[in-house]
Formats: sequence, structure tokens, C-alpha cells
Amino acid sequence: MQLSSWEGIADLRKETAEREGGNRRELYQRLLAYGMRYCLTQPQQEAVELCCIQGLTATQAAQQLGMHPSAMSRRLNRAVTRLKNLAQ
Repeated sequence: MQLSSWEGIADLRKETAEREGGNRRELYQRLLAYGMRYCLTQPQQEAVELCCIQGLTATQAAQQLGMHPSAMSRRLNRAVTRLKNLAQ
């Protein structure tokens, strides 16, 4: 299933909930992919990529992007909050 609209997410949630023994991990992976592409700003996508996917600390990611570590932490916090809200 391609996720090109928010309706696709709602359908996927319902489909997964209805399946007996539904694969919640698959749902969250799809939600993450959708959220990364359509719900985060480019700077937020960079923060998630560097810190959550590549495993850098906020300080390391901030140095790589030439910004203050606290700014990177705030950016990452906003991105993660937005992604968590998608999963609820």
C-alpha cells in the first residue's frame, strides 16, 4: 500500500487493528516512513536521520550541521513528538 495521503494512514490503522494478530511493528514502520516524508520539516528530517537512524548524539549532530546543541535538541524533540502523535 502506498502512503500518499492521510486517509491511507487511517485505512492502514483500521486494517491492522482488524487483522487477528496484526503486525504493529509494520504499522509503526509505515507511520514513521509517512511521517518522515510528509509531516516533518526538512530540518526535522535531518535531526531524526542523524540522531535516531545514524545514532549520533544531539551534540554530534549539531556540530555536523554547525548549530548549537540545544537548538538540535529542540528540533529533535519537536520531530519525535510529531511522529509519536501520528502513532496514537
